[in-house]
Amino acid sequence: MNGKIMVIGALACTICFAGILTAPLPQTQAEAATYQITYKLPPNPEKYLFLNKQMVSITNPQLLSAGVRPYSSGDFLSDMHGSGDPQSLNKMYYSYNLKFQTSKKGFLWNVYDFIGTLPPAYPADVNLDELDNRIRSLERLTSEDEQVVQSRAQIHMDARLKPLIQAGYVMPDFQYFVPQFPKMLELARKDAMKPRAWDWSRDLIHNPIFSKQVAAYRKSKTTKNVNAVYQAVRQHYNLNIHQDSPAIIKSVLDNVK
Repeated sequence: MNGKIMVIGALACTICFAGILTAPLPQTQAEAATYQITYKLPPNPEKYLFLNKQMVSITNPQLLSAGVRPYSSGDFLSDMHGSGDPQSLNKMYYSYNLKFQTSKKGFLWNVYDFIGTLPPAYPADVNLDELDNRIRSLERLTSEDEQVVQSRAQIHMDARLKPLIQAGYVMPDFQYFVPQFPKMLELARKDAMKPRAWDWSRDLIHNPIFSKQVAAYRKSKTTKNVNAVYQAVRQHYNLNIHQDSPAIIKSVLDNVK
């Protein structure tokens, strides 16, 4: 991204989802116009469903939105799945996290964090400090206690989703989908199940899977042969954003032994 305005790939137009919140909030055009984001659609937008803040450069970085309590997506997963058995959460964390990050709610959670300027919508009738203290005091959880812990997760989720509705990023009718988003989400899910490329020498140059394409490039260093290697590698591996380009693959072919 290097100096460009933050890219959120799937915000190609107003995002609308069904079944996320049960009660839509009223919205005026003035409220919706208060928040705007500038974006440019990247070449491989499905990659950006899994962005974290270390992978982008933001020209106008914002501090944590006023009133947002420290509560990460990992905290959300812990409250939803680990209150009864932390050891089970540790074993299943990758699976839970993958499912969450590729879900509508997980995507919108990340969108809210990336925007970074929307005040959260915590319920006025809930004292979150008291709720946190109550949960910390619990020792052996009953089924009722587990529901209390999960309710905290839902409070933090709604506190992020409702501002997106108020700002116009998600429309309250819940019946319209961005045409590209389901396809992008499916591509992202498929990518997430592929292995990562960690060692280019082992994973590409000396990997028998790519020996035919690499040999063809060694014989004739044409753009066509570079693209053939790139497409083969991209089909096999879940490349991160810094790896996912023919130029990077060409550099690997030219410089890695």
